[in-house]
Amino acid sequence: MAPKHVHFWLAVLLLQCFRLSFGISHWVVTKEGRIEAQMNSVFNMKRPYDLVAFLEQEKRFQEVEVLRVELLNHKLSSDGEAEGRSESVQSTLYRTDPDCLASEKRLLEFDFYLGTVLPWEHKGVVSSQFLSTNIETLKPHSEPDCSQVQPLEFSPHAFEHLKAMQIRHNLTVGAEPALRSAVTDLATIEEYGNRVGLALAKNKTSWVLYNMAAYYWRMRGNAPQSVECLRRALHFSPRRFKDVSLISLGNVLHRAHQPEDAIIVVYAALDIDDRLSLAYFTLESTVISRGWIKA
Repeated sequence: MAPKHVHFWLAVLLLQCFRLSFGISHWVVTKEGRIEAQMNSVFNMKRPYDLVAFLEQEKRFQEVEVLRVELLNHKLSSDGEAEGRSESVQSTLYRTDPDCLASEKRLLEFDFYLGTVLPWEHKGVVSSQFLSTNIETLKPHSEPDCSQVQPLEFSPHAFEHLKAMQIRHNLTVGAEPALRSAVTDLATIEEYGNRVGLALAKNKTSWVLYNMAAYYWRMRGNAPQSVECLRRALHFSPRRFKDVSLISLGNVLHRAHQPEDAIIVVYAALDIDDRLSLAYFTLESTVISRGWIKA
């Protein structure tokens, strides 16, 4: 005979099995021919021995179906009323708000991809002092190639962890020729690029020149070159001046349809100076174009 303690543990095991077991009263045959239990079915009975409850299953199913349809209709009605209230509030704002009236058009009619730059004067920088004035040394069609001027495999200041930065060579943007009037008094974009390229060849660690080179590539519509110049601008600039590069980088990423990373970069600019109205404008443009705010 088996020892008594073996009988004891067998009894405990059987009790555990009974405690974890449960009954199912609704089974169906699947398309694959398998018979499966339907635990969440309305036909699943807690008391399968109750004949009256069994006979009223179809009635209970119809009641549940009617309740489901009522709840669905109520939800659709509530959603429609909420949307109607939202449209009503929006229409009222457009008719009565002084700012909306002054704009003379709805929010979505604005261009939220307008390029922005932080003026040099805001940082006390006279950018023209960094450019070469010797026209004779300028090479025709010379452009500032930041990667050639200063190799930079990695920088802890350039937000290398962002996805957009990791795929920077695949980014595409449209040209921003209108930036010329905001960044230089020179007559043409070509002359601006020539002067910046010549100056960079002589001063390979100037954060100002790298920002100017990025402006040139933004005007040309070359996102990879813009980002490469801004990586070096962030790498060499003191912290109090990094917002110049961050605003520019936020613009490039925003126009390259990388809004999440653009927002992170612009927020970093606000960490340096939270009084920058230009940064708030850039941030708002990115958020609205992303669709996180219904305009």
